[in-house]
Amino acid sequence: MKRILLTGASGFIGRACVRPLLDRGFEIHSISRVPANVPPGVTAHHGDLLDRQSMRRLVATVAPSHLLHAAWDVSDSGYWTSSGNLVWLSASIDLLEAFVAGGGHRAVGVGTCAEYEWEHIPAPGVSTQNAPLTPYGGAKLALSDAFLAVRGMGVETAWGRVFYPYGPGERATKLLSATINALLDDRDFDCSDGTQIRDFMHVNDVGAALAQLIDSNVTGAVDIGTGQGTPLRSVVEEVIKQLGHGELVHFGALPNRDTEPPTLVANPRRLTEEVCFAPTIDVPEGIADLVTNIRAARCSVTNNADMPALIAAIDAEIAQAAPIYQPSQFWVMLQDRNRSQLEQSAMLRFKRTINNNYFNWLPSDFNDNQVRNLVRSWLGHGGHLPLAAVAGSSARVHWAGVESYNGDSPFVDEQYCWFYAMFVGMLWDFAASHDPIRLCERIEEPILGAPLPVYADGKLLTQDLANSIYEWSRVRQMVHGRALPDRPRVMELGAGYGRLAYVFVKAEPCRYVIVDIAPALAIAQWYLTETMPDLTVFRFRHFDAYEDIASEFEAADICFLSANQLELLPDNVIDITVSISTLHEMRHDQIEHFKRLIADKTRFAIYFKQWSRWRNPLDDIVVQREDYLLDGDWRLILDTPHAVQDAFVELGFVRDYVPPAARGEEPVTADQYGDETPLRDSGDASADVAAELLAPAS
Repeated sequence: MKRILLTGASGFIGRACVRPLLDRGFEIHSISRVPANVPPGVTAHHGDLLDRQSMRRLVATVAPSHLLHAAWDVSDSGYWTSSGNLVWLSASIDLLEAFVAGGGHRAVGVGTCAEYEWEHIPAPGVSTQNAPLTPYGGAKLALSDAFLAVRGMGVETAWGRVFYPYGPGERATKLLSATINALLDDRDFDCSDGTQIRDFMHVNDVGAALAQLIDSNVTGAVDIGTGQGTPLRSVVEEVIKQLGHGELVHFGALPNRDTEPPTLVANPRRLTEEVCFAPTIDVPEGIADLVTNIRAARCSVTNNADMPALIAAIDAEIAQAAPIYQPSQFWVMLQDRNRSQLEQSAMLRFKRTINNNYFNWLPSDFNDNQVRNLVRSWLGHGGHLPLAAVAGSSARVHWAGVESYNGDSPFVDEQYCWFYAMFVGMLWDFAASHDPIRLCERIEEPILGAPLPVYADGKLLTQDLANSIYEWSRVRQMVHGRALPDRPRVMELGAGYGRLAYVFVKAEPCRYVIVDIAPALAIAQWYLTETMPDLTVFRFRHFDAYEDIASEFEAADICFLSANQLELLPDNVIDITVSISTLHEMRHDQIEHFKRLIADKTRFAIYFKQWSRWRNPLDDIVVQREDYLLDGDWRLILDTPHAVQDAFVELGFVRDYVPPAARGEEPVTADQYGDETPLRDSGDASADVAAELLAPAS
């Protein structure tokens, strides 16, 4: 049996390797921080390549005969110059050492054309100079040397230098995807003159080439490319040929960057003659495949025939529930508005309409409290993102289809577009300053829902993603040092379209439960299953008792429940509960009811972010901070105005959960409540973080 450890199996290139490896008879194993993201056919092991000890244990456990190392952090456009390349170089060398020590037979690393001198024109039979000009290329070249060095230790090694892969799964900011989405949106697209020549290879061909390389006995460096150079202008024109709207593309509107070489083309001699591989997908066919893929994703938005039935089912569930679960008058009004916008926009642009009814409020001007607080924060940090966002968000970009909470669109004023871009840049600068594991660099905003087009350094920046990363970091700070399970179960009451769930699942291993009413619950279920299709999902449906769904609930990566179904869950089944801008929209009796449910169902930590004081005009009540406080054994360790939206208060509660066995009760099984094995057991960490959390975030 050929047993292979494939790193980066959930990534753009790694995912494309899975099918050809399976076809060649490999038993595939992977290591992943979020095993749910790994494609079918792969045995996923929870772990982190950057955690040396867990990585070594996993390699020893799997005992692979082959290693295909495709993992690297290229999630941010700044990866070319990031110091994180040194971190990945070190971790990759450790991985290679563990593979050799475990008796591995053959290893292939995935390299890059950035290892070559920038002007790379292949000449058959002539060696090409390795002269990387970026830290990314330098780190990859150093790792290739390490791979080739272990050949003296009884291990066969090869190194595949990948040129310009493209295809389904690529980042939305890449040239082809960005062009396709712009033309499908009927908006302008600015680009350079397109004279640069690149070697484009469809990602499926790249995956097949790497699978064939590792299944061969070829050693040394091999270029993974076609050997055919294509001007960037030609590939953009091919998109225009297939989609039309050439008048929207503005060649030469952006300058050619000095750091970009005129020509980068592979020398395919070793790939074709020794590995015996030839690509099968030409550029027009590959672009057609990408267009089809993007169109299919968008069609699932506009033609979602199941959405009305799902909303009706959730409505029926709530209608038959106890009076305490019937929506407040405020929520009835908000539901009606959301339903109307949902019908008008056909969900294609929900991030420009419905989303502005939640926490994603558009700032009015420089007197807006959010803007004032962000200006102070930015002046303290001096980051470049606000100005980069202004520079990267072209005035010609189509900002159509926006509807604010008040029903208007401030983006009809071109000056507001610049102002909003700067606001989002400052918000990202703020979020990045509270981002311990650099999620701002790693996570991309899905284009599903047509987010507003604010770009900095080629990366799409959004208000939602910045807010979510900050909220995630606050929760992470609260639970730091506590004895949580390996994959804690997080519940969110009132999740909107699922923006925070997306960040939690992408950030670190966890399971997620969303509790809400229609239409938000239906939108979240659709959005999260579309953007993370490999998750195991418990979709909303009626059930009478937890025992009816226990096995499915426990096996799911993400669950969708209506508000009344929360009471059917066992106590202490949730590890962390989060509620953002939800409680103040309820009646007082509902607030008390859901506080009791949350306190009973949650084991370790609860995070609220709500209006400090708000008058609900439709229900004629005033809700304030004191209404959110918990009693019993829940201790308040976070109590501060939100650093940006200071009319909101952040409240954090923790308690010392004691498992039933320690209380002399019948023990809870892992099948019921999940893995009880802690990541660490350092006792009560709340005292260590309380002082920092109780102070306002800077």
